[in-house]
Amino acid sequence: MFQKFAIGGRKWMLATVGVVAWGGFNTVMEATSSLEGKRIPAAALGAEAVDKVMRVSSMTDPDTDQVWSEGNLNAWIKNANLVADPAALAAYGAEMYNAECGLCRAVPPTGNYLANQWIGNLNAMKRFIGLDDEQYRLLQRYVQMNAKDTRGPHE
Repeated sequence: MFQKFAIGGRKWMLATVGVVAWGGFNTVMEATSSLEGKRIPAAALGAEAVDKVMRVSSMTDPDTDQVWSEGNLNAWIKNANLVADPAALAAYGAEMYNAECGLCRAVPPTGNYLANQWIGNLNAMKRFIGLDDEQYRLLQRYVQMNAKDTRGPHE
């Protein structure tokens, strides 16, 4: 469900990772997406990192006619930013979705909406939930990666 990184070597408190993501690389792209044609944040990149992205392939989204490019990036990150158990993180996303979005009404299955529709749905409800920015991003990523048009499980 969450962005997969290939973990390389480790040195002190850092690890090398390889990230595969999609973006509209026709312009300078500081944010990448997990899936082609979907606005699902994968990583935020600084200007120096953007210059190091190796473009692999491109595709044109048939719904929007936007060109999306697949890119690879190798970088060092802090070990503390890695999650050892992705299944536990996915379970936490599901728990957060049911707890926060079920306060006022029954939660719809995540597969009821397209990944890009979830952005507006969550923005409309943001003022009613008590999540900080990091939790909100995790919730958004959970519902998007489990949306009707993504590869994730559908409730």
